[in-house]
Amino acid sequence: MPSITWHIQVYKDEEYLPECLSALRRSYPDSRIFLISDGDPNPKIEQIANQFGSECFYGERLFGIEHGGEILHRLLDYYLNRPSDYLIKIDGDTLVNRRILYLPITKRPLLMGTRQVAGDGEEDLVSVQGGCIILNHAAASLMHESKLFLDPRLKPPDIAWARKGTHQEERAMLGLTSHDWTIGWVCKELNIEIWDHPEIASYWKEKAFYSLSDVARNYRMLIRRFWPAVTHPNKIAAPVDSSQEGAERQQKSG
Repeated sequence: MPSITWHIQVYKDEEYLPECLSALRRSYPDSRIFLISDGDPNPKIEQIANQFGSECFYGERLFGIEHGGEILHRLLDYYLNRPSDYLIKIDGDTLVNRRILYLPITKRPLLMGTRQVAGDGEEDLVSVQGGCIILNHAAASLMHESKLFLDPRLKPPDIAWARKGTHQEERAMLGLTSHDWTIGWVCKELNIEIWDHPEIASYWKEKAFYSLSDVARNYRMLIRRFWPAVTHPNKIAAPVDSSQEGAERQQKSG
């Protein structure tokens, strides 16, 4: 079985961590787990991490759009200090229901998760939803070595992943970066394969609905609907908050 390192970014949402880490440890009792507090000094984060045998690092706030992809380069710094076959980034409101059965051992760089597409033209940007992002070691190493997460095109005014007239542009206007779309842009630049993993059911805000006829015609939907290894989100929707911080808390999985 391939070795896995798990990562969770935390910012003022530590209340989700006990359930998330408890479920994760039931399926992966021995895997390395590391949390990065993105500018939140709350000592409870480390206390919860220690309770579940996880590492905790307190870092500078990098989720603002002015930092581009620095938050992801930092993530890879910590992963590559103790690398494994796979790096899986999840959110605090992600639920690991069981072990992931299919994680191929390959030297080909690979990104996996619930596939998503931005835009509707030839220049579509493809990525996977941010509640569960799976990178094999080859992809993580290539991304880190390329230093593309530090590319100025990921910062204003360019913000390469924020296509005009899309939800991504709206997000950028709120001053927030995006894990999943930043990774999608880097994958496009490096020609990294993106695979829609049937065991991952990760969506933005709410779970997708599939009709029975859709499910019956597609094995990926069948597994994703009835037997997912990882689901996201695993929480009751929070009240709408129009402030930047409120928007970030509701959209953090991007």
